[in-house]
Amino acid sequence: MSVYLTRIVKHKLISVITLLFLLLLPVTAYANSPAPPSRLMVYVTGRPQNTRYADILIQLPTDDANYIVNSDAMFAQYPSLKDSEISTYEQDGYRSYTFHFLDANADMMLSGTDYTETSGFAAFAEEHYDSFIEQYTKIKVVLLDENGNILDISPTIDISDQKQNTFWGSITYDASEETVDISYYDSPYTVLSLLYFLIIPFGILIWILFRIIFSVGAEVLIAIPFKVKPLWKVMIVNLATQIFLTAGMRICTFDYALEVAVFEVLVVVIEFFAFRLLMKNISVKRLALFVLVANLITLGFGLLLNSIGIFQF
Repeated sequence: MSVYLTRIVKHKLISVITLLFLLLLPVTAYANSPAPPSRLMVYVTGRPQNTRYADILIQLPTDDANYIVNSDAMFAQYPSLKDSEISTYEQDGYRSYTFHFLDANADMMLSGTDYTETSGFAAFAEEHYDSFIEQYTKIKVVLLDENGNILDISPTIDISDQKQNTFWGSITYDASEETVDISYYDSPYTVLSLLYFLIIPFGILIWILFRIIFSVGAEVLIAIPFKVKPLWKVMIVNLATQIFLTAGMRICTFDYALEVAVFEVLVVVIEFFAFRLLMKNISVKRLALFVLVANLITLGFGLLLNSIGIFQF
């Protein structure tokens, strides 16, 4: 390969690496930036004795598209509450979210429920949180015993009054005082949150760089006994594939083992063809053996380090 052609390839590789690196940044920032809650959190304090569950009551008329007579999925999750008082409750249009809302998602059992704790929390609407709080703005908290009998119902809670520069957070219901407090979280676009966007991703970026440097350095060292030269080409190709691997595994949401298998195979294939393009004077057999051995060794070390808590995502 001529010097001129080598420079072109070198510059193109640097451009690709820069692009991949820039693509990686927003992924890192997004994954670690403060985000609105994804479920309706209900905290309960001063609850009556024998309180086991909490539910929420919403205005849900029978002609509402989300209304169902009974939620078989929720009754399967809470079989002792079938045909209970909460499952048949209806007053002023208020019904149980858990047992009458289409595709309801509820964690009703109050944390710390051992009949001695006076506080706990429950969570609702995880799979449709945003649309739920927009449509059903008036709710009540209802406390239940282990058989679904109603022990207490809160005053009506209006969650439509969102404060400026905030997003809606959670409900705290003090059953002993019959008082309700709604918490609000700062908007992710305030000055402090913008600082968070800058500082946290920077720290994660340093960690990612350290991991990439470790992997690239190891494969460069492995290239020496295989007489794969020049080493700067080995370093550039491995740097590109490591950035691809890191970004890809952060974007994908597959099972971890499947992600590792898929991306490791892709990396081996990409590296082999890249080296074939850049190092035509080295035999196919030697390049294939080097790529396979180098990636198996770094994969083994990576899994070992992950198992002891180093380099984990």
